[in-house]
Amino acid sequence: MRQFGMVQVVPPNCAYDAQLHRLELRGHHHENWVTFHATYIHMWENRGDTIATTTLNEGHDHQDYMTWYRSVTRRFIGHDGALRDYSRNLVHRLRRVFIEDGYEQGLAALDEGIKILDEDDGIDVEQDINEDNEQEDEEDN
Repeated sequence: MRQFGMVQVVPPNCAYDAQLHRLELRGHHHENWVTFHATYIHMWENRGDTIATTTLNEGHDHQDYMTWYRSVTRRFIGHDGALRDYSRNLVHRLRRVFIEDGYEQGLAALDEGIKILDEDDGIDVEQDINEDNEQEDEEDN
């Protein structure tokens, strides 16, 4: 939405059926696939009814979206990038657990780990840590 000058919001959870990805086609040559996939065909035929619209972006802060985006995406391609991204996400999760369980003394080490992992990614480490703290404060309230 940002590419069209609109406010980018965290999208609602989408309908996702994991069974579709496990579907075995062998032995189902008599299956009526139009009937089987009728729900999804109907959604596709009515896709024009679900065009995203929102207000124009006039200095809107996208922090909520970026926090969500970082939590659900793989930002790197390849083994090294995937390992790096996994490590970074793990450190962030550990940081949240430490705070929830009252282990504040371990936060300095985790923050240093975040800083090292993010150094080459062009990420504002201080902002990232502040976002985590704000999110944790909101969850506590």
